[in-house]
Amino acid sequence: MSFAAKLKTKLAPSLFTEMDFFYEKVLFVLFAVICGGFFIFDTSLHRLFMYLALPICLGHLIHQRAWSQITFKYLFWAMFTYLGFSVLSLAWSADLDAERIFQKSKLLVFIPVFTLSFGLMCKKYDSCFKHLMSFMCAVASVSALFILFQYVREYADTEKLSRMVGFNRTSNEVQLGMYFSIATLAALLLPKDIMLFRDKVWVKYSFVFLFVLTVFLSGSRGPLLALSATIFLLMLLKKRFKTMFTVLMCVTVLGTTIWLSSSDTLSMQNRLDNGRLQIWTQAIEDVKEKLFLGYGVGAKLKYHVETKRKFYDTVLKWDVGHPHNLYLSTLVTVGFAGYVFFLVLAMTSALQGAFHAVVRAKFIPLAFVLFGGLVGFTDMGGYIINLSIEWLFFWIPIGLYIFTKPLSFTDFKKAYVKQ
Repeated sequence: MSFAAKLKTKLAPSLFTEMDFFYEKVLFVLFAVICGGFFIFDTSLHRLFMYLALPICLGHLIHQRAWSQITFKYLFWAMFTYLGFSVLSLAWSADLDAERIFQKSKLLVFIPVFTLSFGLMCKKYDSCFKHLMSFMCAVASVSALFILFQYVREYADTEKLSRMVGFNRTSNEVQLGMYFSIATLAALLLPKDIMLFRDKVWVKYSFVFLFVLTVFLSGSRGPLLALSATIFLLMLLKKRFKTMFTVLMCVTVLGTTIWLSSSDTLSMQNRLDNGRLQIWTQAIEDVKEKLFLGYGVGAKLKYHVETKRKFYDTVLKWDVGHPHNLYLSTLVTVGFAGYVFFLVLAMTSALQGAFHAVVRAKFIPLAFVLFGGLVGFTDMGGYIINLSIEWLFFWIPIGLYIFTKPLSFTDFKKAYVKQ
């Protein structure tokens, strides 16, 4: 069978022929562009496609009577409680201007409309999520090859190793590591019969190797270690995962240790005092000052850092706008009250993710949630943010679980024992 025939056989029934309405096909294409756009678009262009999708998403929810199809209303209300409280915190945010108020308050509409429509589409068409992740991995592979080519060319010119960076959303080393960690997890957990892999295991693991190499060359410790820990946790949940998972985790951990402990510009010793402890100390003081309600999501935070590079005997000074820790950022902005709402939402999502992974073998959303929660210990300024990788970590999985029948610990226990 020719490649074109395979494409028609494998893609057309799932993506277009089975869809009941033309607007669903348009919406699917926009979802695919947005998923792939994480790896190629700049922020403004990426969000433009999201803005184009929003009216169709809203029409989709109304036409499909989304409220009647929600099967996990507790999670739905937990999402709106956290979002609502966060937007309400604008009322006590200092030094607000109209633009800042609009930037944050619009997320009370943007996040649920987009993620609920995404979840409803994936509920109606079971293969939808797999195909979207497949397209995302395909775009990520092209992006990775281009970035690697640029990196090799730069090394040929300078004969000096440096931390690899990408372009647009991945122009920062840490962002590069985070984005391609997500791509690694998606490629690793997608079935090999998806069109992207052409039913060949070696193609599947070629994608995995390409993405891991990209993460590795970024030299970002947080994403690398979070990726390893995520894979380890997935192994605990699924007893029958192949040896590849173990090998990948070991290679990632050992590679991270060797790479970042070398005596060159990427040295762990040289980067050990990267200012995180100073930032976290200042953030803890902020938490103590406004423990219950926080400073509000509209507050303009500022943390000053001074750090000395061991091998260069220089002192660097700079300011950052958030605590570089998801949990501290949440405490600083919405206080203990909002933090409780956040924990309820996050823990419910993670538990349902674990239950669905074991009972129904749907591991990708859980992998995203786990990775986001783990990398949040060293990075990120919170989840109340316009379209960004945080939506893949948090909001999109929640949208999927809202339209999926919730499972109990008993269901999880029975399925886990039967493995």
